[in-house]
Amino acid sequence: MQRARQQWQGRIDVRLGLECDFFPGTEAWVERQLSSADFHYVLGSAHPQVAEFRQRYFDGDARSYQRTYFDQLAAAAETGLFDCLAHPDLVKNETAEVWQPTAIMDDIRRSLDRIAATGIAMELNTSGVNKTIAEMNPFPAMIGETRKRDIPVIVGADAHDPDRVKAGF
Repeated sequence: MQRARQQWQGRIDVRLGLECDFFPGTEAWVERQLSSADFHYVLGSAHPQVAEFRQRYFDGDARSYQRTYFDQLAAAAETGLFDCLAHPDLVKNETAEVWQPTAIMDDIRRSLDRIAATGIAMELNTSGVNKTIAEMNPFPAMIGETRKRDIPVIVGADAHDPDRVKAGF
C-alpha cells in the first residue's frame, strides 16, 4: 500500500479502503476489524443475495424483504462505522420479479431520512447497469430523493477487476 502511494504520489490519490457487510449485533466485532488497519475509506453495505442475509430476513414475502433491506441500510448508517453506503438499492436485483419502487417509496424515504441524519454519503454505483435490472444503483427516483435530503453522493464502479475501475463513469 505504501509503495503504491509513493509511486503514484501527485498523480493518483491511493487510499486503503474496505467494503464491510452490516448485520445488526456485529457492530463491536466490525469496530475491532476496522481498527486493525488505518483505513481511509469504509463502505457499508447490505447484500441481500448472500445466504446469511437471506436466511435471517427472507420470510417468503419479497416486498417485505425489500423493506427490511432499506431498514438495514439505514441501520448501517446509524452505526457511524462507515463513510459511505454501497449500492444502496441492490435488493431490486434479488427481488426483480416484484420490484416496483413506487410500492415501497414511503419506506425508502423513511430510510433516507434516517441516513440523512447521520451525514453519511451514498454511492452511485455504475455497475448496476450490468445487473438484472439494468440501471445504476440507486434507481433514478431514489437518487432524486437522496438529493432532496442533501445526502452526499460518491460515484463508484464496484470494480472487482482492474479493467472496470472507471466503468460507466
